[in-house]
Amino acid sequence: MSEAIFAVVDVETTGFSPLAGDRIIEIAIVRVLADGSIADEYATLVNPLRSVGPSELHGIEQKDVGDAPTFEEIAGDVLERLQGLVVVGHNVRYDRDFLSAELSAAGVFLPSLPTLCSLKLAHRLHPELANHRLATCCAALGLDHSHPHEALEEARATARLLGLYMEEAQAAGVSMAEVLDGELTFPKVWPSTAPSGRVVPRRRPRDATSTSLTFLARIAAGRSGVASDASLAQYVDLLDRVLEDRQVTKAEAAALELTAEAWGLSQEQIHRVHEDYARRVIGVALSDGWITSTERRDLEAVVTLLGLESSALDSMISDEAENAS
Repeated sequence: MSEAIFAVVDVETTGFSPLAGDRIIEIAIVRVLADGSIADEYATLVNPLRSVGPSELHGIEQKDVGDAPTFEEIAGDVLERLQGLVVVGHNVRYDRDFLSAELSAAGVFLPSLPTLCSLKLAHRLHPELANHRLATCCAALGLDHSHPHEALEEARATARLLGLYMEEAQAAGVSMAEVLDGELTFPKVWPSTAPSGRVVPRRRPRDATSTSLTFLARIAAGRSGVASDASLAQYVDLLDRVLEDRQVTKAEAAALELTAEAWGLSQEQIHRVHEDYARRVIGVALSDGWITSTERRDLEAVVTLLGLESSALDSMISDEAENAS
């Protein structure tokens, strides 16, 4: 582990699913040593050639990406920074899916690379946490995470977290093979795409306190409970991401179903996770003693998103209210 070098990746996107046509609007890659020390950083806004999505969530407006490079223009810059490194992300499956989709659209195939998911590592090292979102994991170890949804700041926070987790893993006798997704081998042939050198950073720092948390955003930020095992932790994190912008649509429900299938979840696993998640969402709504009409509408939308029977909502509310008492 002590000799490994990592590329910590974070992307901000127009939505949660490349399968639904969502695109990257900001990318950051922080290359670090195993002890967490930073070798170099790269970050740029990306023009998605479509709407940027929920600006109130990620702080990026349409005017910000007008002069930014498209992903096709920076494909060479991104590939240059990933070559020969272990790719790390907090829910690395999410970041890798977007990278693969963007590179494919640019006519470049992303070779298979070893990856390490700091979210799954958090699930293994700290099962006692209320959840394993990046903010929660950082707070538990006293790390700064004051600028969520800013790619460079999120990558930096993940890099700091990685350094501490690697120390903990080594102390616990956990080997590299146990925490990697895939073998520690690298492609012999790497795409030869020339870097452009184009970078358009965020034009201004975002006030992280300016966005008030809606009911659904509160769920995403502080949902109590964790996935039953690390293999499902990434999917639970994805559910949180879907709710963050308080937009729960039929298109998102369809994209969520496709993503679950692509991630190899069985129908039984999906149903179990969805029902557990719905009950925890109801628990948040009941935390102040009652459910408002707005929360009720949101709960109905969540149940629909998760593919559960709407008639089951009242029964679950009753069960959770009884458990709370």
